[in-house]
Amino acid sequence: MVNPRATRTRPDLVQLVERALSGHDLISTAVPQDAVATRAAVASAVRAGATTVIVVGGDGTIGLAASVLAGSEVSLLPLPGGSTNVFARGLGWPADPAAAVGRITDALECPARRVGLGSVTIDGRTTVACVNVGVGVDAAAVDWVERHPRVKQRLRHLAVAGAVAGPGRRAMRRDRPLRMSIDSGPGVQIYSLVGAWARPYAYAGPWALDVLPTAARDGRLAWMALTRPSTTSALGIVSTALRGGHGTASGTIGGTTGSAVRITADDPFAVQADGEPLGRTTDLRIAPGPSVWVRTPAVTD
Repeated sequence: MVNPRATRTRPDLVQLVERALSGHDLISTAVPQDAVATRAAVASAVRAGATTVIVVGGDGTIGLAASVLAGSEVSLLPLPGGSTNVFARGLGWPADPAAAVGRITDALECPARRVGLGSVTIDGRTTVACVNVGVGVDAAAVDWVERHPRVKQRLRHLAVAGAVAGPGRRAMRRDRPLRMSIDSGPGVQIYSLVGAWARPYAYAGPWALDVLPTAARDGRLAWMALTRPSTTSALGIVSTALRGGHGTASGTIGGTTGSAVRITADDPFAVQADGEPLGRTTDLRIAPGPSVWVRTPAVTD
């Protein structure tokens, strides 16, 4: 299955994939145009007897496929076709799409592995998340970038960095803080949160931003939150991750949980999952999700 609008997806890449699969009983190639059609195409492949669904696209497209395949015995083989491709690269796939195609046979010959996913519920709608979830800073940045596709295509990671410094910073400096509680426990005031079910949290070009090194693809959520609206604390998190360091920065709290995390507020706040904006809400639930079988040429955990 191919997302034709993904940043790095080209017709010749699709042809390379089809040639690589010529000896592996390829059933069909689907090129859906939207989220509904993407889910329908994956479901159709499962009904047709597919044992593996190969997805060429970014994290958003791969997440849509995972939401259909989760809980089934059909494997997901994610090929990088988007701008960042955190899920595929974190599993050991090369960042370059053409190089990734050269590893397809290896991945199909290796045993599939099961990885835990997460779930994000906003306004009664639940979304499967493969990698991460963000509230506040990075959610506002993702929202801005997705609303400016030309800037995203031209500047890529620089566009995200600029959006963090602008809309992201403004989102963090909200008048009233958010309220976070874990498994109906006592609440704490926060101004921004990042959570992940997999490593790394994101990539900045070739550099992995390992903001939450305790994330382990076991279904549990690793999280870190800002307890004060501090730009210095936010930059400290990124700086520490770029240097390969671990631990929380000043003005932050964090941990790992297998329970549900709830975030509420009096004013709407932005939410993102796997780099896709989910909109704004005043009541968010983050929880362990289902698991999915994946195929990869290398085990990195």
